[in-house]
Amino acid sequence: MSEADIRAAVVQYLAKQSTLQGLDATIATAIWDPKTEPEVRDLANGIALRIDEYSSGACDDNQLRHALLPVVTRYEVRVGLVTAVSDTMRIKTANSTPFTASPVTTSTVVGRRLEAVPS
Repeated sequence: MSEADIRAAVVQYLAKQSTLQGLDATIATAIWDPKTEPEVRDLANGIALRIDEYSSGACDDNQLRHALLPVVTRYEVRVGLVTAVSDTMRIKTANSTPFTASPVTTSTVVGRRLEAVPS
């Protein structure tokens, strides 16, 4: 299973095209498949933790969905010693109601974290 497969499963869940049980099954497959790359397993474990928090009652459905947004909206670009991270949150749900949050950019320069928060 690839990182793209996991992100696609999260998108389907966020767009209400799949159930939480379907997402959980995809994540479990990624975690337990011995051929899964370590980075993909880490991503899957992070999502599994969020699902466990929801299942235990520590968060509600909206909080779970919000916690999963960075999985499908975050990307990093590395150039030399600088890493730029961009978060753009825009998910269109099955009922055509878009959810959008402002972009946030974070840069790391030689181990020092700098954040630019939108105004």
